[in-house]
Amino acid sequence: MAAIDAEIASVVGVDDRTFSCAIHLPGEVAEDLAVAFVPANPSGEYAREVVEKIGRVVRRTYGISPSPVLVTTIDQIPFTANGKLRRSELSTRVQSGVLAPALRRDVDEAAVVRDQTRVGADLEARLADIWRDALNLQGALDRTADFFDLGGDSLRSLLLHTAIEQQFGKQISADAFFARPTFATLLELVAGDGDGAPLDKDSEPPVPWPLPRDLRNRLLLSFEAWDGNRPTRDRLVAGLNTTGSNTPLFWVCQENVTFRQLADCLGATQPVYAFRSGLGLIEYSEDEIQAFALRYASEVAEVHPDGSLFVGGCCQGAIIALALAQHLIRRGRHVSLLILADWEVPLHAYRGPVLFTYGRDSLQDNPYLQYRNPDLARGRLLDDYTVAKCRATMAHITRPRSGKFCRCACAKRKAACRIACRDPRIALF
Repeated sequence: MAAIDAEIASVVGVDDRTFSCAIHLPGEVAEDLAVAFVPANPSGEYAREVVEKIGRVVRRTYGISPSPVLVTTIDQIPFTANGKLRRSELSTRVQSGVLAPALRRDVDEAAVVRDQTRVGADLEARLADIWRDALNLQGALDRTADFFDLGGDSLRSLLLHTAIEQQFGKQISADAFFARPTFATLLELVAGDGDGAPLDKDSEPPVPWPLPRDLRNRLLLSFEAWDGNRPTRDRLVAGLNTTGSNTPLFWVCQENVTFRQLADCLGATQPVYAFRSGLGLIEYSEDEIQAFALRYASEVAEVHPDGSLFVGGCCQGAIIALALAQHLIRRGRHVSLLILADWEVPLHAYRGPVLFTYGRDSLQDNPYLQYRNPDLARGRLLDDYTVAKCRATMAHITRPRSGKFCRCACAKRKAACRIACRDPRIALF
């Protein structure tokens, strides 16, 4: 200890005094080094600077960090009758808090720092296990590897964030994670407040009709890995064939594969923009349907602010597509055609042209196999509708076994639609 005192004396003032001792805090196996510092200059700024110097010189010379370094007064230091330091009593005073009223806080803070270090290491290990499980990884973990480069997709993203929510009780901001989707980012978010939206978002005005934060976060987690570019601030719409010259189609569906195959079938000249349905996210109450439709209507306005457009959806996506088309018409937009695939109910009044399309062989989605007279309800609610059936099921068209089958099925769909409709609007197909 005398050698440590001498080393410390080289960085403090001539009239300053320091006294070191070993302490043993509860719960710790090893001893720690404590330093009591008596400054000649009582100013707080001076004392803080010298405390930092003491920490640096001890770390540099001995490879340990003094914890704590306590600022006190000379009358708090125990000496023998002939002026020698009683180190054992100094240790007792440091650990008991008798040294000075503020010293107990310093000792507690040092213990808290060590506890936080242990907790941080445990958190990182648990989070690493979640990361490996979600991505099916083995071996060493690369903290800076991109989530998508490691095989991440929408499903793995949901698995990852669901596990984090279950184990740590917090929801991670999808914006913050996907801005830099690495393990290092995830660790930072879990260890922090779980938020941390990208800085360049702060100066932007809020989007119109925002979804509730929790719902948008879950939606984005399941949508971020879909194909296509993201042309809007809120990143809730994806585009393929966006350089095509045809009237754009905005399609609401459950899966990326549906979106990708539809865009492939329609060809490079047909812009297709996809929204995710509420499958697994909402109960499809009227409020939830309208919340999705309003948010998506704002996304449409940002992507395609003027001109005609097609709107459609399949299965549950058709419910949102109908509400979306209603909102667009009320805003003065020209929806050339609303396409409702594999869905019949619930229907609402709609004054624009509608195409119902379904797979002839689908027991679940062919309305003529489910209802006695589906055209009766359609006629009451719709002014202009057409029905087109395909020879297979719609699932075969949107999820073909091969590209060749896809082109074949799509060709049949073109013929079915044109024969049934006799309308140039169906040239989309």
